[in-house]
Amino acid sequence: MIVHHILQTKANKGIFTISADRPITVAAQTLHENRIGALVVTGEAGSIIGILSERDIVRGMALQGQSCSMWKVSDLMTAHCWSAILTTPWTI
Repeated sequence: MIVHHILQTKANKGIFTISADRPITVAAQTLHENRIGALVVTGEAGSIIGILSERDIVRGMALQGQSCSMWKVSDLMTAHCWSAILTTPWTI
């Protein structure tokens, strides 16, 4: 299987992005409204700088309580993530 095949299964929903400077509450709402588990985080130039998952938000709430609702996406995102091209092989 290659990455292209995996992305084809996502075609009906698409891949959602969010800017790193957006409030974490907007990210949570986007996840909920679109019934997805993660957002690709983009920087000023639109480049991929990380990923924000439901787990990242839950971890923030567990550590900081409701005060994390005042944070930005960049405060909770995972900054170091892997990327691939469409023809990259993927083994499950």
